[in-house]
Amino acid sequence: MKSEFKNRNFLSSFKNAISGIRHTYKNERNILIQSIFAVIAIICGIFFKISLVEWMILAVVIFIVLICELFNTAIEDLSDAVDENYNEKIKMVKDVAAGAVTLSSLLSVIVGIMMFLPKLITFLNIYGG
Repeated sequence: MKSEFKNRNFLSSFKNAISGIRHTYKNERNILIQSIFAVIAIICGIFFKISLVEWMILAVVIFIVLICELFNTAIEDLSDAVDENYNEKIKMVKDVAAGAVTLSSLLSVIVGIMMFLPKLITFLNIYGG
């Protein structure tokens, strides 16, 4: 038995995925904040002329954060559709999903410090004094 929600082809799948991403950007403030930090990190990468390996690490970390936020939004929306009333188990599921976003964000901060702090110190030593 086929689900009426099953995508018929690749283009349908792609359109639905873009719709989900658009929904998250439209309805979730945190993904906008995370995206601003991603743009700042990209600008820092350009400014400090980071290596190809550093670009790959930066891209992976940025996408991990955004993917976690998309999953978090999906879990929140599904949970709210299942039961709009307070439910301790649903609260815990939402908290766990939020925890994944928090950990991925912490990872991005750690990677950002490890990647850019030495470059910033060198830059300040050369141009600052």
